[in-house]
Amino acid sequence: MNNLNRLLILLLIFGFAGCGIKVWPEPDASHEKFSISVPHHRMPDDCLEIHVEISGNYRNLGRVILELEVSEEPCPTCPFLVTDSIYLEPGSPELTLVENRLIIVRCGLDPDKYYRARIIAGNVYPIIRDVKSGVVIISH
Repeated sequence: MNNLNRLLILLLIFGFAGCGIKVWPEPDASHEKFSISVPHHRMPDDCLEIHVEISGNYRNLGRVILELEVSEEPCPTCPFLVTDSIYLEPGSPELTLVENRLIIVRCGLDPDKYYRARIIAGNVYPIIRDVKSGVVIISH
């Protein structure tokens, strides 16, 4: 084998080895995310009204879950135990979305019981994790 053939073989070997592993580019999801908070809530009679503020890309709100804990006695320091989950989508009658503000109204609650609530909001892009609000103590 002459020197030219050896050089070509070495270039081919090192050329393929130098390519390395190719990885698919990952999208930057930071512009698609949002967070939520509950600045205001009230419970007139048997209806719960929760106001939710969405920070970030509120247009990507795909679903909302209202988690409720019902108890006979108040216990604000107890672990939050979900007793009822209500799945809501934009357009649900219990859900009003105006720009980055969301109002959830849930009626039929027992005014003699104690409630705590948490909101879980899901993004329209399933790869982005759901976000949760803090636990809210509902006072009559």
